[in-house]
Amino acid sequence: MRTELKKYVSSAGPRQTADVQKALKKLLNAGNGTLVLSNWGETVQWMMCSETPEEAAHKDTVHEVFNALHEKHGGTITAKNCRDIIADALAACPALEDSRPVRDERQTTEQVAEETARRSAIHAESAARHKEREEARQTAAASVLGNPDFRHLEPVKGSTKSPHALAASNIRRDLKKHFPGQIFSVTSAIFSGGDSVGIRWENGPTTGEVEAITDKYQEGHFDGMEDLYTYNQSAFCDAFGGAKYVQTSRNISSELRAAVAAEYTANHTPGNLEGWERERWIEREVNNLLSKGSQYGKGAFLGIVDLREGEPYPRAVEYALSFAELPAQTVPAADSHTPAPALSGGVSIEEHTHTKKGFQMFIVILAERVSPEGFCALKTTAEAGGGWYSRPWGRTPGGFAFKDRGAAETFAASIGGGTPPPDGTDAPPMQSEADEIAPEDLEAAGELFDRLTK
Repeated sequence: MRTELKKYVSSAGPRQTADVQKALKKLLNAGNGTLVLSNWGETVQWMMCSETPEEAAHKDTVHEVFNALHEKHGGTITAKNCRDIIADALAACPALEDSRPVRDERQTTEQVAEETARRSAIHAESAARHKEREEARQTAAASVLGNPDFRHLEPVKGSTKSPHALAASNIRRDLKKHFPGQIFSVTSAIFSGGDSVGIRWENGPTTGEVEAITDKYQEGHFDGMEDLYTYNQSAFCDAFGGAKYVQTSRNISSELRAAVAAEYTANHTPGNLEGWERERWIEREVNNLLSKGSQYGKGAFLGIVDLREGEPYPRAVEYALSFAELPAQTVPAADSHTPAPALSGGVSIEEHTHTKKGFQMFIVILAERVSPEGFCALKTTAEAGGGWYSRPWGRTPGGFAFKDRGAAETFAASIGGGTPPPDGTDAPPMQSEADEIAPEDLEAAGELFDRLTK
């Protein structure tokens, strides 16, 4: 059992007490560890959790010397005996350090030569692997340089630009080739931790479309879990330059937002939402389309919305929203809206119960197709009368819904309800087939809206 150390009581000043404590600590440290002899010198190795029997016996000896010193000076540190305690502790240290356990690990000349040869072989093997990797990278870079798809890019060999500046220059060339007419701002920067390339543009291609072109210029990726940046050793970056980070930023203009919102809301309705709830719904839907769709110049806006797996129709729905000119096309106000078209085929009114809120509503059901412009005008007229467009749901048909029967009848009368064409005559011609929206198309749009808002 190890000898227990005795404690001192001090009546000396703080500085004198601290000096005594420093000397006693040095005395105790003389009992720690084993003296290891090697070809490179002497070291003291000490492992508290795995003491050898020799180390434990030596430490007991040090503790006995410590306690003897405690008894000699009465266990009290005073201003008079503090110097004597320090002198006695330091005088005992050399003998205790010399009596430490010794482990001789010195090697013979043959053993040293064998170890030197082993380390040389490891170094040679590592150098050979490094040379092999470098040759493979050079071969891959040469293969990339010979790719005809990259003839328009400037190679690293022979260039006076830094790798990140060359990457920015080649990104400009790549974007000009793949997206002609679109304006991009490509800048490079260097900082203490590496370098970066920033790409900004307005409207035009989506972020995904641009990143499909620019991602190959990024030299690696940052792992936040390990707080470590890992390089990919890309042959493309070796051939045409690269940067540690390649970042993209797409800005959507207010004109494009307004144009897409106007045409999208002409074919999709937020139901009975009003005020800020309606605006928020429109903003969410438009942002969803713009984040996945492209728009070039003043032509067509093409968007793709992926429906989630497990839905009744797990497929990708494509939007082709065409508009001729910007700036924005706004939805007409209720007091100055485009007159709703007169429908010669007549309408019908059915009473149903709202499936979520439980109130009775009267739905005006159209009996014929209408153009997108006509649908927008009908929706505006209905909203002015306190109604909304209700998509088909279960056994409830799609149409313009009202809480009051009188308002529904007024709306139906304003669009020609109850005035079918004379027998033997055809209904007046409507818009061309390509511009019309069939009732089943409105139903599909309603189903898409429900999936997007879940």
